[in-house]
Amino acid sequence: MLLQAGAASPTPRPANQTPPTFAVGTAQVLVDFVVTGKDGAAVAGLSEKDFKVSEDGKERKIVSFLAFGGGSKVGPADAAEATSSEDPAPLTGTISVLFVDDARLTPAQVFQLRPALKNLINAMADRQAALVLIAPTSKVSVARPLIDGRGEFLAAVDRINGGRTEGVNKFPISDAEAFAAERGDTAMLDRLIARFVSLNSAPSDRMDPDLGVGPTRNRAAEVAREARRFRDEAYATMARSLVWLGRQPGRHSLLMVSGGYARDPEDDRQRELVTLSLRANAPIHFIDARGLIGGTLFQGVEYGPPIDAAAGESLFAVSDAAEASSTLSDSTGGLAIRNSNDLTRALSRLFDTMTTYYLIGYEPPEHSKPGFRSIKVEARVSGLHILARRGYFDETGAAR
Repeated sequence: MLLQAGAASPTPRPANQTPPTFAVGTAQVLVDFVVTGKDGAAVAGLSEKDFKVSEDGKERKIVSFLAFGGGSKVGPADAAEATSSEDPAPLTGTISVLFVDDARLTPAQVFQLRPALKNLINAMADRQAALVLIAPTSKVSVARPLIDGRGEFLAAVDRINGGRTEGVNKFPISDAEAFAAERGDTAMLDRLIARFVSLNSAPSDRMDPDLGVGPTRNRAAEVAREARRFRDEAYATMARSLVWLGRQPGRHSLLMVSGGYARDPEDDRQRELVTLSLRANAPIHFIDARGLIGGTLFQGVEYGPPIDAAAGESLFAVSDAAEASSTLSDSTGGLAIRNSNDLTRALSRLFDTMTTYYLIGYEPPEHSKPGFRSIKVEARVSGLHILARRGYFDETGAAR
């Protein structure tokens, strides 16, 4: 997020208020970030001297610093003390949007997910947070402070149903495989053609691979088209949520619970979501619901002999299936929770990162051309991990 900044240090403000504004002067880039220890828990109590920040690989001087959470609302040493009148209002300290991508979750996944979601809601209610719960396919939409709406949210979780069915498919292709085949990846096309041949002919009477080219390309195009439809619907929900969060004061979060989306070279909307996230001061967290149950691409396939390695899933099939969602989370300073069967514990850790964070400001160099400016926040203390957005899009190229 970019704000106009002067030379003076900002007065610290509680977490429920907007990041500090400054007198018109030299431009300042504000970066909020979370620090976690080796156990993954959020770390509070650090100071400006514990960090350094770089833009496009060159270290920049930190000109403002604030810390929130962990019982602290402190700024730089020369900043004024916060007064009791600045204490956060009970119902506005944390506002989060919990987007359950139920169109891409199976009923079994939703069933396994419910206890973790309820535990998260209870934890947020105990900290007097406000929540928006959205599950579009199940027609669930609840928005209110949790302090007096806990029961309504818990009941709403029970109404969420998975809209994805895992029926029998005689030629399964994952979204990531479909995108690769569509863009002409010959190795992937060969793998998928071999799969088609294996599923449609006996080992003793193998089909000519050339006969599998047309069906493979058609099936890949069908899967890619359907994947983009679901992804664009999810992106639209997230975009509306981020626009709404942008109108609310303070730092908030968007939690996306989904099976994830594969990287797609034709995905031109991810940049839009990253920009909306930065403007809203709301990191996007990705909770991979697939970690709750096992299964592979061929779980519901009817076929005779086993598929050989050359026609099966690649070694990175699981991560490829959600690469775009993980990248979106990383780019906005969010946390990606994956490969975990203990989502209750993982979501508790996530909530800690939503309420304990730091905000630094630095003066950027002059930019002659528009483009993406990379940001890297590093800890000078060993054993700490930083969750921060990767950069920002400079549309004008002019100094701000």
